[in-house]
Amino acid sequence: MTSTEAVGTRTAGEAPTDNDVARSKFALLIESTKPGITRMVTLSSAVGFIVSAAYHGLALRNLILPAIVCLIGTALAASGANAMNQWLERSRDAVMARTRKRPIPSGGLRPSTVLVFSAALSLLGPGVLLVSGHGVAAAITLSTVILYVAIYTPLKVMTPKSTVIGAVPGALPILIGWACASPTSLTDLGAWPAWSLFLLLFAWQMPHFLAIAVMYRDQYAAAGYRTLLQTAKRDDVVLVTMAAWSIVMVAASIAPLLAMPELFGLGYGLVALVMGVWMVILVTKLGRTLAAGGARTLFFASIVYLPVLFIALVADACIGAGWPGT
Repeated sequence: MTSTEAVGTRTAGEAPTDNDVARSKFALLIESTKPGITRMVTLSSAVGFIVSAAYHGLALRNLILPAIVCLIGTALAASGANAMNQWLERSRDAVMARTRKRPIPSGGLRPSTVLVFSAALSLLGPGVLLVSGHGVAAAITLSTVILYVAIYTPLKVMTPKSTVIGAVPGALPILIGWACASPTSLTDLGAWPAWSLFLLLFAWQMPHFLAIAVMYRDQYAAAGYRTLLQTAKRDDVVLVTMAAWSIVMVAASIAPLLAMPELFGLGYGLVALVMGVWMVILVTKLGRTLAAGGARTLFFASIVYLPVLFIALVADACIGAGWPGT
């Protein structure tokens, strides 16, 4: 590499321009939204939208604009909530090795910048849904943001029950998608089909987040978080809890099949059963001492589990609805 090798339109060693600084700040703002989590939340909303549209027998040609609005509104709100979470937890993030390089604790962004940015996105997401005529979806979206930011985040340093409480806003995005595609969205919120999807996503989060808590138990303790790992008297209590939640997850994954038998069949049922049993087996392999290596395997398995289940849901729903032939 020579001293005159170009870096964009600049030569190496040249001071960064205002454009370079702006691009760097923009990249850090995007990082503050936890893009990986935002993508998963948006994907959950998309799955809820597709299943709802199939369940209600809607034609594909009528779904393009509502789908775009749904995804934009969900992504904006999720981005805002995640950035607000980073603003609230900036001092604890600075303590943990896994989070100290985030934009605020690393000094890349000022807290006030992230606060304004996150608040704007958190309001813009529900606003997009509301002005587009999806009032129920907008209400669910705003509730998700409030539950995540104002209730779950502060409780993380108070009680291990925060994990269960946090699973509620974590599962609500699939209902945002359902409501956006439903012509009777308000009525649907009292019906079993929509909530069967919520239960699936709710139950999945428990072994997923407990695996993370095992992996980073010492860092969480140093930062003052109160997960089950910090409060349980023995590790085998945690193991039993994870195993129990994994079994609940298997049952919850079958719930959509029972709630919408006209839409889902043997294909989805087998995928849900096989993937669920696989997760239970991985939990039992953790051992009484909760080895971090086993927890890491379980964590990555959970990352695989949910998209596979989503693919099976969408595939069966499309077949059940007769798409793309409608």
